[in-house]
Formats: sequence, structure tokens, C-alpha cells
Amino acid sequence: RKLKNNMNHQLIYGLNGCGKYTIAKTYINHMFDYDEKVYNIKNQTIELVFNGNKIDFNVLASPYHFEINCEDFNDKRLVNQFIKSVANTNNISNNKNKIIIVRHIELLTIEYQWMLRRTVEKLYKTCKIIFISNHISRIDSSISSRCICLRIESPSDLQIKNILTDIIEE
Repeated sequence: RKLKNNMNHQLIYGLNGCGKYTIAKTYINHMFDYDEKVYNIKNQTIELVFNGNKIDFNVLASPYHFEINCEDFNDKRLVNQFIKSVANTNNISNNKNKIIIVRHIELLTIEYQWMLRRTVEKLYKTCKIIFISNHISRIDSSISSRCICLRIESPSDLQIKNILTDIIEE
């Protein structure tokens, strides 16, 4: 119960395909008492005002969280702007922190990571972020030091064989 009320920012890292995203989604599902709506993800168009211009872009969203992928943004400043816009609104549906999954944070330059760090520090009371990265070496320590870091290892061939054997036997 205490874990559900005191979520910290997280940095989940490991090789591509090792289950980082699945672990993040399972954690969010746990936070909201295994509500199936966590997996009811839809494309949602968000309108941001950026440098005086209105910009529409798509994000993935459930009633409990948002997901953005840094690969999808030509201007990486939009990642920071999006997080600010989400965190500055109240979550009246469940009175919990907003949760944003940011995938491929390693694609942001160090300068944008510093900008993101400042945003994370200012908005920690209303928004929690789960960063997902393939390479922790490309994440500035100013970000990783403010997160609980989880390294996810790829399963060994023996582990995969055992799981497949269990599935076949069932």
C-alpha cells in the first residue's frame, strides 16, 4: 500500500526487447489495483502552444497514464513541453499523480536532458515519470540520480527454453 502512494521517478534500462516496457506497464497496473483500463491505450491528440504556434501531435494514453516516444519528435523540446502541459493539470479522476512513460530518453541531447531534469524537479508533486532507455550510458547523471534505476537483463537461452517448455506442457 505504501508503494502505491509514494511512487518515485524511475529509469528502466536494458537491451532492446528485454521487457522494460512490459515491466513499466505492469507497475502502473499495480499502482491502480490491476484495473484493465491501464491496457486500454488509445491515440490521443494533444495541442501544445510552442513558440507562439499551436502544434498537434499524437500520444498514447490510458485513463491513468500517457506514453511518449522520443523517436517520434523532430523537435526534442516538445518532449519537455508535453510533460509540463500534462503535469500542470490536476488528475481529478483518481486523485493520484499523473504518470508519463518516456521511451528512448537516450535520444535526447544532454542539453535537453538538463532541461527535462529541471522540469522533473519542479513538477514532482503532480507528475511521476518512468523513463525507458536502451543505454544508461547515454543518460546524464542529473536524470538518473533523481530516479530509481532498474536494470533489466535479457533472459538467457535456458530461461527462454524453460518458459517455452512450461507453456507447451500446459
